[in-house]
Amino acid sequence: MADPKSIAGSFRIGFGRAIPGRRAEDILAARDHWHETPTGGYGLAIRLSSPGARGLRLGLRVRMLPDAAILGFYAPGAALSPWISGAEVNASVQRNLAAGASDEVGEIDWSPLVEGEAVTFEIDLPAGVHPDEVRIDLPWLSHLFRWPFDDASDGTDCQEDVSCHPDWDRQSRATVLLLYTDRLGGTGVCSGTLLNDADPASYLPYVLTAHHCVSDQVRLRERKGCREQAIRDGKGGSPQPEVPTSGCQAS
Repeated sequence: MADPKSIAGSFRIGFGRAIPGRRAEDILAARDHWHETPTGGYGLAIRLSSPGARGLRLGLRVRMLPDAAILGFYAPGAALSPWISGAEVNASVQRNLAAGASDEVGEIDWSPLVEGEAVTFEIDLPAGVHPDEVRIDLPWLSHLFRWPFDDASDGTDCQEDVSCHPDWDRQSRATVLLLYTDRLGGTGVCSGTLLNDADPASYLPYVLTAHHCVSDQVRLRERKGCREQAIRDGKGGSPQPEVPTSGCQAS
């Protein structure tokens, strides 16, 4: 039996919940759910919740999405996360399919991590793009029962907070948290190390991690989970994630 605390090598912090009721694809296809925007385009917002969650990730199965569309995810009362373009999502899906994933797996793309038990998903289409050009289903929510930056120690290990040691600051900034969500919504975390490339003109942000954490391109599909860096104040303060907007590719 697999370790219930792990997901394919990751430390488990969340589980999947199938989204009941009408398929999101049917909701998006219903013209009355869309509204016209001041710029002459169309917009739509869907709110989902999972009581008791510390955080959520929303799984999107993308069958058709215009490159010019923009997607947003946010918690009630919180600031909107950086917009994600349809072109970014489509590129992520294409990398998965090119790596040999089936449509059912490769077409799933996971939202950024949203803190709390509710998430609002927005789509904005520019003028000249019609809602008929959007075919997205929302099959899964990942319900996080542990926040990724919570202390995972059980009290028996001898651990020190590196942020309380100024001499270690430079080295510690190369340590990253990898957030991974599988196709059924199970979420786990692993650690990794940032590496610079050998070309001073490019500074490509490589991430080195264990094979059991990220074994192929499909496991890198979560655009917003690849490089999240905790920043603490050394006095027990809550870490703040530094979240990139670009995707990741296996090397």
